Amino acid sequence: MKQNLLLALILLFFVSCGNINNANENLKENAQREEVRAKPDKSELLRQRQEENYRKLHEQPKKRYSMPNDFMVAVLNNPGFNLFDFITVLELNSNNTQFLCESEYKQSNFIHNAMENRYGLYDDETFHLVYIRVSSAWNTFKEVENTDCSYDGMGQYFYKSSMFDTRQSRQCPNPELKRKLSIVPLENN
Repeated sequence: MKQNLLLALILLFFVSCGNINNANENLKENAQREEVRAKPDKSELLRQRQEENYRKLHEQPKKRYSMPNDFMVAVLNNPGFNLFDFITVLELNSNNTQFLCESEYKQSNFIHNAMENRYGLYDDETFHLVYIRVSSAWNTFKEVENTDCSYDGMGQYFYKSSMFDTRQSRQCPNPELKRKLSIVPLENN
């Protein structure tokens, strides 16, 4: 009798396991059917992607490449520097230095503070005049940035010589280039 009861329990166990396996298979089949029904067609996917791309382009602010140096900041930090100094001392060039549009500088707290420190106040008129001067200097800077500014090049006309130097004073062969390199952007002309 005990053996029959034990066999019945074992049989009941195997039958219930089979039902569990069948139930799992049924659930998987139902999930696959739902997946097939839920997949949108290709035109719907294309439309959704186009909407996402449109949102990404028009909702997020545009990120632009920012260079390590900024010409306006360099000029405000070094108001006595001429273009020769920007090229030789700060090693600026158009590959590592940016110059932004006027509206972008207007939004900068750094520019506001630097102009308040230099001019005692910040107003749109003063800012515009400073921007025009620095913009003009930037254009000249781009013209002369590839000049040889070593001592053997144009540097010999900028570096102060010793009072014991007995050589004749040097006449610059290109006075217009020397004049451009001597421009101090914020100096009153």
